Amino acid sequence: MKFADFTAQTLDIGTEGFDPNEIQKLKEFIKKQDPGSCFLTMTEDEMLFSLGALKRTNTLSCRTTIAGLLLLGQETVLRDVLPSAEVIYLHMNNEVEYDKKVDCVKPLLSLLDTLTEMIQEYNRTLTLKIGLFDYEIPDFPLAVYREALLNGLIHRDYSLLSPIYIRHYQDRLDIASPGRFFGGITPENILSHDPVTRNPLLNSMLARIGLVTKAGMGIKKMLLTLLALGKEPFQIEIEDPFVHFVIRDGNVDEPFAHYVSEQARMGKEFGLTDLIILSFLKRNREIELKTASQLLQRPDYKTKEILNSMIERGILEPFGLTKGTVYRLSKDVYNQLRKSVGYYLHRRAEAIYAENLILEYIKENGYITNEICRTLLRINRSQAQYLLARLVKKGKLTQPAKGRNARYFRRFG
Repeated sequence: MKFADFTAQTLDIGTEGFDPNEIQKLKEFIKKQDPGSCFLTMTEDEMLFSLGALKRTNTLSCRTTIAGLLLLGQETVLRDVLPSAEVIYLHMNNEVEYDKKVDCVKPLLSLLDTLTEMIQEYNRTLTLKIGLFDYEIPDFPLAVYREALLNGLIHRDYSLLSPIYIRHYQDRLDIASPGRFFGGITPENILSHDPVTRNPLLNSMLARIGLVTKAGMGIKKMLLTLLALGKEPFQIEIEDPFVHFVIRDGNVDEPFAHYVSEQARMGKEFGLTDLIILSFLKRNREIELKTASQLLQRPDYKTKEILNSMIERGILEPFGLTKGTVYRLSKDVYNQLRKSVGYYLHRRAEAIYAENLILEYIKENGYITNEICRTLLRINRSQAQYLLARLVKKGKLTQPAKGRNARYFRRFG
């Protein structure tokens, strides 16, 4: 289904709508990003036409595009012609009150600089010492929130007059962009869906000058950065007509950040899928294939390949039979992350629970085997053998025959 690119529309304005200072700023930005860029060898008009900031009409006159005005327009022209370019920054005291409000209508490069300055003013930094090196971890990493800002600016619906709202709380940064998700993208598939944009010309323009990635990898890079620093993943919330992108400050998980950094130093750098699974297993004792597929936004067969790779690298261990297999941190990884995980690998309460579950199963089914025990409790063969032998020693079970398929029965009297 074809759609009209709002930012590709031309306006009844010529080059007089552009700010010469912004054009110079653009040239300097391009030179910094790519000193060999072809744009630097062009005349000013050639560059503007090549980017799509200018177009020729049927009468051969030059007219600015909406995308061009968003990138290079004078502030007075933007306010008059494109009021939807407004961004409102609020520094919040609490959930309902703010102590600072800034209304911004500026061309994109200047807008990003202004918003960055405002966020950085309140952006605290933690210094994490790893070996001989000190790493500074801010509440809100610059690369993450700038990418989130750009995401909102590029993909918002400019036909809606609502501004973008940036609410800066002490514990989170909430960027609310007007316009629903576009092209089949949802929060549930945003990591796996092919890149789609509501505003192709604006997106292409910013990609060509080096401000955003061309392959739509921004979301993945944001998540990778947050998880590698021991922070919580971002959240996406929908409150029609806004899409909220929420970056939480949270407490830095120092042991986890240290572990990830050390692994990278040893040439064992984790990918995004590794970090998503590891982050989940910090808080949960195990993960099933279905849950892993949902987190990774991949089909089961691809998720299984990822999990198997993590097993081969000694990161995970599988437990249970094929259909009931669950995955847990390997003992080595658990020991390294002991201060990060929200549970104990072995607890007395778990052993008591397991024994009661075995006895309850025998009560209903007459007997149990090592294989059944492994499936029931999602443990490995040796763990099952230990529990069953423990119950035999306690006099609660009897084992009439030995062997791999031996059955255990309840002892009475």
